[in-house]
Amino acid sequence: MLSKKINQTTLNKEQCPICQSTSFHIWRWSGLEQCSNCTYICKVNVDNELNFNLQEQYFNEEFSVKDDFFTKFYERLNTERHFNLLKKFIHGNKILEVGVGHGHLLKHLQLNGFEVCGIDLSKDVTNFVKNKLGLPIYQGTIVEIASTMPKKSFDAIITCHTFEHVDNLKETLASAKELLKDNGILYLAVPNIYAWETLLPGWTGYEPYHLHYFNYYSLEKLLESSNFKVVCKRTFEPISGWFNAIIKTLYTQTPNLIASKKSNLDKKSSNTIIVMLYNLIRFSIGLLITPIRYLQSILGYGEELIVITKLIS
Repeated sequence: MLSKKINQTTLNKEQCPICQSTSFHIWRWSGLEQCSNCTYICKVNVDNELNFNLQEQYFNEEFSVKDDFFTKFYERLNTERHFNLLKKFIHGNKILEVGVGHGHLLKHLQLNGFEVCGIDLSKDVTNFVKNKLGLPIYQGTIVEIASTMPKKSFDAIITCHTFEHVDNLKETLASAKELLKDNGILYLAVPNIYAWETLLPGWTGYEPYHLHYFNYYSLEKLLESSNFKVVCKRTFEPISGWFNAIIKTLYTQTPNLIASKKSNLDKKSSNTIIVMLYNLIRFSIGLLITPIRYLQSILGYGEELIVITKLIS
């Protein structure tokens, strides 16, 4: 690969946020660069204001109220999976979720006796979770909100598929440290750049609003540099991961890293029967390849990377 020094237009502003190296090279796809020292990968030419507007566009009212059968089904599976893992490590009952999605995990935690609170950047998501689900939630980033909260308030902070969106990794972790109790845990789930599907341009982890791409080693180095110790790590291959990646690959030769580049599959279909058949097919194929998905997960190449950390005392 050709090596080059990154310039002022790149996300990390001449330094890797993990190891402070200034040596980057072009990674597998145009628009992504990898640190030559620690394997951290980032999107290049990021405009922070544009990125904020982009997330407002994607995570809007239509996203927040999406409640078709298959969306609720997949959300329920993911909620139960994260909850069952989380409860093995948490001591206490006060939980903060950063980036709440549709609010299902936060609501599930509340129904199981936990005292919960959420933070989300999206105004529409915040309003939905507050008004429809009746959950306490703040609009903004954890960096903005942390200063308004008492220090050492939470037994656990959860962030599922949000950490790769933020432009200030170290500040985000510093804010989490401020809000965590001494024996609290930080639960992180991010797309795994070592997943086998990343070889395909249609991998669903390639999104315009994803600024960072982690493997376990780069994520652990980042966490350790911020005084967190990993106590659990695993990967998970979702039931529709391969199907989604292959179908999207049929429509594109390069990953979807540019805001204006929308896949035809992102357009809402008005034909309910077609949508149901599509979802039934991807679910059925996912079940058929369950042995492959299981092997992929236990080998560390599943699409989702999960780490649970504690503060180093």
